[in-house]
Amino acid sequence: MTEEFLIEWTFSPINYFEEPVEFRCKNETIRIDKGRAESRIPPDRYAPDHSICDQLHKELNLKFLAVQILKHQPYTLNNPSILQGNNITVAIEGLFCRTTISNIDLIQYDKSGNVVGDSKKERIEQQNNFIGLVSKHSSDSLLVKMIMHYDEAVRDSSKEFVHLYDIRDAIATLGGEVGSRNTLGNIISKTEWGNKWSALGKLCNRAEIRQGRHTGKNKGQLRDATAEELQEARSVARFFIENYINYLENKDLA
Repeated sequence: MTEEFLIEWTFSPINYFEEPVEFRCKNETIRIDKGRAESRIPPDRYAPDHSICDQLHKELNLKFLAVQILKHQPYTLNNPSILQGNNITVAIEGLFCRTTISNIDLIQYDKSGNVVGDSKKERIEQQNNFIGLVSKHSSDSLLVKMIMHYDEAVRDSSKEFVHLYDIRDAIATLGGEVGSRNTLGNIISKTEWGNKWSALGKLCNRAEIRQGRHTGKNKGQLRDATAEELQEARSVARFFIENYINYLENKDLA
């Protein structure tokens, strides 16, 4: 009997996914756990379509890109090794890595000792839900464009505000500030949308901030963005991405 094919990836940080994850793609299952992802494919399904490896890799990388939006931490995802028996077909290196920061989790109990709040569990549930929605709508070109701009913001920190502003520019193709909000629907108030729109514009266009869009216009000394400014800009960029995903989801349900 011909042995199954094992497609295997390695990634870092090894705890990029805090708990084991399993998902389906092209009728195959990919399992992710502790710096390793794998998919086992019967020869009758692998042999007719070797491109399935590329498709699985693309889908797996999309999962990492989705998590990156929530964590703002880069990752390395190596290209896959394909094994059948003891034979390694492919083994290639991958993308990019940087040190991560651990989360501090809290568990809350009531007077009877029952768990009433678990920050880690809640965070992982939100993360898995977000990953699922990104995968579901991955054929939407505007969503993919915004996700890739966020990836550039993480990888190219010296121009982070340039790339985060590109996310606003991308959603502006729906009709600018007013048109984009009208397209996404009335769940978002005009005030909230306008405040977010304005906040990202002001931060990214400040001439004295080294990571910004208009440093050439500054006549004085440049400075790095503060931690608070970076956090605000990232939060607004995620706000635009998340609300666009909600729009896509509601459109599908309509």
